[in-house]
Amino acid sequence: MRVIAIALFVTLSVAASAQFKLYEKGIDAYQAKDYPSAISLLNEYLDKSTRDKAFDVEVRYYVALAYFKTQYYTSSVREFDKALELGHKNVGNINWFMAKAYAELKAYKESIECYSKAIELIKDPANQSKLYLERAIQYEKQGNSSLVISDINQSLSFDKNNRDATNMLARIGDAKNARGFGSENVKSENKVVTTKDVKDASKTQPITQAPTKPNTPAETPVLINDSKSTAAKNEEPKKSLPVSTNENKVQNVVPPSPAPVVVKKEEEKKPTTEDASVTENKREAVKQTPANTQQPIVAKSEEKSTPAPVLVSAPVVPAQPTLADEFKDEKRYALVIGNSNYKFVQQLKNASNDANDMADELERSNFEVIKVIDGDYNQMRDAFRKFNQLLNNGPKDQTVGLFYYAGHGLQNEGENYLIPIDADVKDEIDIPRVCLPMQRVVLANMERSSTRMNIVIMDACRNNPFPSSSRSTGDAGLAEIKRAKGSFIAYATAPGSTASDGTGRNGLYTQELLKAMKRPGRTIESVFKEVRYNVLKLSNDRQNTWDSSNIIGDFYFKF
Repeated sequence: MRVIAIALFVTLSVAASAQFKLYEKGIDAYQAKDYPSAISLLNEYLDKSTRDKAFDVEVRYYVALAYFKTQYYTSSVREFDKALELGHKNVGNINWFMAKAYAELKAYKESIECYSKAIELIKDPANQSKLYLERAIQYEKQGNSSLVISDINQSLSFDKNNRDATNMLARIGDAKNARGFGSENVKSENKVVTTKDVKDASKTQPITQAPTKPNTPAETPVLINDSKSTAAKNEEPKKSLPVSTNENKVQNVVPPSPAPVVVKKEEEKKPTTEDASVTENKREAVKQTPANTQQPIVAKSEEKSTPAPVLVSAPVVPAQPTLADEFKDEKRYALVIGNSNYKFVQQLKNASNDANDMADELERSNFEVIKVIDGDYNQMRDAFRKFNQLLNNGPKDQTVGLFYYAGHGLQNEGENYLIPIDADVKDEIDIPRVCLPMQRVVLANMERSSTRMNIVIMDACRNNPFPSSSRSTGDAGLAEIKRAKGSFIAYATAPGSTASDGTGRNGLYTQELLKAMKRPGRTIESVFKEVRYNVLKLSNDRQNTWDSSNIIGDFYFKF
């Protein structure tokens, strides 16, 4: 007995030593900036059951850093979260890294939350200035202008020489000025416009106005005159020069001078009293008109001239990107399984229909779909391998993976199992051998891939088909899957309860899900809220759907 104990101790010691070497090699690879090797070695260390778990917290931290350096931001956030759960002391910097990762994933709300935590913990002025500026950028993406300016001012209060903050503040100020100028109501009569206004307006469209006499340089008012235009007696009116500024060389359009009105002399006819009166009035008007106003006299027979229009257009606002533009690089893969024709347990009416209809709808939503109908153990396992390969080869943090299952399922000791059509469970020991574990096989592999989001939809919450196999399986429903970062997990009914197979072509849950998925521009949360409401209503409150979400960013089935 003593010999056996010594042998066991030696075996465990050798194993622990081998695991520690994996840890050392992983850290060395990270320090050498060989981040892919660091990820591989440290994950291999974490998979060893004989490892010293005291090192886990540091391993998680370095794995997270390596994922961040290689731009696998979803995986980075997940590992940073686990490092915090294990009690890593570098909380401020971890939140700063997570804030940056969330920003890259366009999860601006989560990014702001992490920046706020980092600001509370990191107190040196230089880093405070950077943190406030980076949080301002996230506020700007959310359209919260007041908080943007507040954070920029905070950034400058810690470092007045922060040029990035100064430039951002100036850019925001310029944008506001442009919007303000373009929104003013411009009057065409006797409006005073400075040459600064002309400069600002030239960024959109030129101002067309009546010409006036140039005066002094910039910021001098220019009178826009809409008075009547006339011709002096037997004289051609003087031409006015266009307003110009040396700074931006804006030139105003000068309308042509009106043709002179010539009053002919009639030598043979003596003027009457009325003619003399008109002539005298004209002479008096010429005397009273100041020379520098350049207001020509209007002959009685001349029509009124049309005032020159003042054209000021609002600044051209760039078109906002659509949802389709924002997610144009997203790659979508789905694995859909529907099992109806079971060999050893009760067959299901709708499961294969549900899977076929779901696969069709997902293809219309730009998913590349792997579909298995009435799959045995080997077919389901092969489909999982192909699915994982697609996820691993997809563009990192731009890939969405979706797994849908309709069929029999059961739980055993907290693990959910998917039941192939050829499964024959006589005892509890048969379950891991002939059924596929949901968490270990499906979700765990999805999490290790390049996906930014994983979606799991389980329409398998029916009665346990093997009620006599084990006390551990229970009679009803599935266990709740522990939430993983970046995953959305949906059940046809609440954990521990069951749902009926349905009476029409589809089960009630999938029927309502297919309807909700067709409507564009709705987040995944909105889709499943609608499903929950409709299923509760149609089942008279007997079936309550269940979602478990810890996703990063948004997802839309249709744009």
